[in-house]
Amino acid sequence: MAIRVIVVEDESGIRKLLRKIIERNDGFEVAGECDNLADAVSLFARLKPEVVFLDIEINGASGIDCAKIIADMEPKTKIVFATAHAEYMPEAFEVYAFDYLVKPFLPRELILRIGAILRRCYKQE
Repeated sequence: MAIRVIVVEDESGIRKLLRKIIERNDGFEVAGECDNLADAVSLFARLKPEVVFLDIEINGASGIDCAKIIADMEPKTKIVFATAHAEYMPEAFEVYAFDYLVKPFLPRELILRIGAILRRCYKQE
């Protein structure tokens, strides 16, 4: 059974890139994707993914707030922030972020980093 991932990102190009890279890793599938907080919470409740890739700013809402809601719903969820806002890193780890990726991404670096993140997630299951 594949580990389910959802991607919450308001830039469609980044969502597509994350999906491609995540799905290149055996044992992981992108079960859903969206670009706002309300859809993220709804997707999370419906799909119950083990991993959530989350931007800090999602169409006028806070990714930190979204992470808090998700963590309240299921504390074992691995939340990985993928954002251009390095300054929110301390706050992200206060809500138990599993990792924090800063844009702009170099494709090769992103492939290696996401592979490592997903392997760490898998080992902890």
